[in-house]
Amino acid sequence: MSFVDAFVEGLLKQYQDKPHEITRTLILLPTRRSCRVLRDSFLKLTEGKPLMLPRMCPFSDVDEEEIFISAHGNNVIEIPPAMSALERQILLARTISKLPDFSKTPDQDMALAKMLGQLMDEIYTEDLDLKELSNLVDAENLQKHWNITLEFLSILSEVWPRILAEKGKIDAADRRNRLLNALRTHWEAHPPNHPVIAAGSTGSIPATALLLKGIANQEHGCVVLPALDQNLSEEIWLDIEDGHPQATLRKLLDEIEVSRKDVQIWGSTKDISEDKKAREQFLSYLMYPAEKTNQWQDITYKTDDIKRLEGNLTNITSYDCHTANEEANLIAVLLREVLEEPKKTAAVVTSDRNLARRVTMMCKRWGIEVDDSGGEKLSETPLGQYFRLCGMACLNALSPVSLLALLKHDMCRGNGYDNYRDAVRVLEYDLLRGLKPDLGFEGLYKRLNEKQDKIASFEAINGFLNHIEQSLTPLLTFMEGGFHPFVEILDTHIQLMESLANADEKSGEEILWSGEAGEALANFLSELREHASQFPDVNGQSYFDIIEQLLSSVTIRPKFGTHPRLSILGQLEARLLQADRVILAGLNENSWPSDPKHDPWMSRPMRKSFGLPLPEHSIGLSAHDFVQGISANEVFITRAQKIDGTPTVPARWLQRMDTLLDTIKIDRSVIRKGPHLKYVEHLNEAEQLPAIERPKPCPPVEVRPRQLSVTRIETWLQDPYSIYAKSILRLKNLEPLEKLPEAAEKGTLLHDVLERFMKEYKNILPEDAEFQFIKLSKDVLSEQQNADETLWHFWQPRMN
Repeated sequence: MSFVDAFVEGLLKQYQDKPHEITRTLILLPTRRSCRVLRDSFLKLTEGKPLMLPRMCPFSDVDEEEIFISAHGNNVIEIPPAMSALERQILLARTISKLPDFSKTPDQDMALAKMLGQLMDEIYTEDLDLKELSNLVDAENLQKHWNITLEFLSILSEVWPRILAEKGKIDAADRRNRLLNALRTHWEAHPPNHPVIAAGSTGSIPATALLLKGIANQEHGCVVLPALDQNLSEEIWLDIEDGHPQATLRKLLDEIEVSRKDVQIWGSTKDISEDKKAREQFLSYLMYPAEKTNQWQDITYKTDDIKRLEGNLTNITSYDCHTANEEANLIAVLLREVLEEPKKTAAVVTSDRNLARRVTMMCKRWGIEVDDSGGEKLSETPLGQYFRLCGMACLNALSPVSLLALLKHDMCRGNGYDNYRDAVRVLEYDLLRGLKPDLGFEGLYKRLNEKQDKIASFEAINGFLNHIEQSLTPLLTFMEGGFHPFVEILDTHIQLMESLANADEKSGEEILWSGEAGEALANFLSELREHASQFPDVNGQSYFDIIEQLLSSVTIRPKFGTHPRLSILGQLEARLLQADRVILAGLNENSWPSDPKHDPWMSRPMRKSFGLPLPEHSIGLSAHDFVQGISANEVFITRAQKIDGTPTVPARWLQRMDTLLDTIKIDRSVIRKGPHLKYVEHLNEAEQLPAIERPKPCPPVEVRPRQLSVTRIETWLQDPYSIYAKSILRLKNLEPLEKLPEAAEKGTLLHDVLERFMKEYKNILPEDAEFQFIKLSKDVLSEQQNADETLWHFWQPRMN
């Protein structure tokens, strides 16, 4: 039974004689998703019967109106509003740009501002004081370098508080802490006369831990801990460090000043089966600290205990896949299998976003839209790509590849141009393929005039270029060079989007700003435009780099249309998991647990001295998530042996599991007997199709070629169809886009230049021979039937 189901079951038993009293209970949970999961669990366990629910509120999004924080009397506690992440990043970037020797370009300032904001959130979360930074380093050989960092970090300790005061706002993490502290202080002064239950939180945030302490000390308060290991010996409990899954819970119990042995089991101990106790003990052994794993040799299991554990481990199935694609296919099969049983649910837990996207795509073969809590980056949606392509085409001065990428996008309608798709096709085949033309519309018109006598579509292409030029020129002008106000470039960019999206049946505004992606992009651009005046003047490259950075940080999560019984969750969202089948995916080192990120500001000793958590802290949380996940009734563990051709290392917990199984004399095959990889192999098998003979065209004699060169005789014997395609059907290979001049063109050019040069200077070379040779090269190139200045720009440097 999952944590949520066990919690709800115990709660219903407490109120079975007085169900109306449950509405007076306030339940605090880690996330909003956990509140939804808790509601679903009430419905499931009561089989959908009418029921009055308790009040539910998330710790992470605590709000005055939801928890009714107020002082005694009429004075409401006022806490300033939180500043949005985007506004904070822009204001920090503006501050960085004013510092000497730090600022480079506006987009680099934005990147630095993002990292600075992340450090600020860590400091707020751990409730630390930036003034202590100057006391971290005493060594003379590090003092000079550290002073440079301190000077930069003075933005946070000196400049940023003044900016917040001017705006009348505070940081979101600071506001969360203030709300939690205000609630704790208010409850200490005015204890609630109704039950308050905090469930599922490990208290990893100090402000949350203090609130949990306050709740635990209340007369009607209760704290329900997730997966507290009461099987560990006291010796090991006292020695566990940050990397252990129980480390956070141990710190929380120390904060609350409660001994582990005094923590009661939620519900009745009679409901805990012997099989469940056996698995709990096994997982406790599995997570022994590294220096204590030698005690595995002392573990003794009776024959009945081993059989009981083997039977319980059959609910765990581990798969080692060859590639990430095979792993995604396997997970999709496991999800699809669940749908064969009515009401059965499944959840994939992974921190690998690439794997999550692969699984989502694999499930679409059956028309299944999986609920992915990670959502989709706005920059990767069709609308986000269209927005980027509008800027990229102008930034690249209408190079053929970037221009066609924009014009061929589904959302680009050419501002209502008649037969738009046909016009783009003609533009591509008759003008853009081959050597890259000069930049901008001037280059396109020049190329068109050069081909005026050779193409029948001259008028059509000329008219189409004139039409799109009206839309593209304003943004193209901004991108060509120079510095301009950010908001002016942004407005022009938006106007270009809407203009090219215009169609006969709908306007560009109707097409672009509808749907979830349209709403998300509209909100993003609206907020960006609101704060755009804070940016310094930028050039086209800096503008586009800033847009790329900010757009990639916006995530869209579908509001509806996903499958109600299948989901993909991150580790945080899965902490109060409720699913019949749990798939722990991507269990490789540097994925789960994730690779600790490098801190650009402090070394490990500095972080420890200042009070920031070390990387082992996140590893301990990942270990706790793994233990909770593997405790489910039906568990599948998957990993890929290679990702993008690079061998991977199994997650440390899988290596421990194999070693522990060997130690207690249980065959590893007990968790490796699943048939699903065979299903995947059959899934991609194609039916045997009859062999199709090569085509044997027999054109009439009168249309067959009357002569062939010697080299084509061999081709005729080996592949007669190629002769038919070229000589009868008149088919030609399309030239590539932005083609580079080839050796044959260089050879022809050099041959003509040398021939002319030798004829003019048979006996004596002129004093300025090099100049004359270059001049003669230009003349020869301009006289060629297929004259193209691009050839000269390419080969001239190679002739010197």
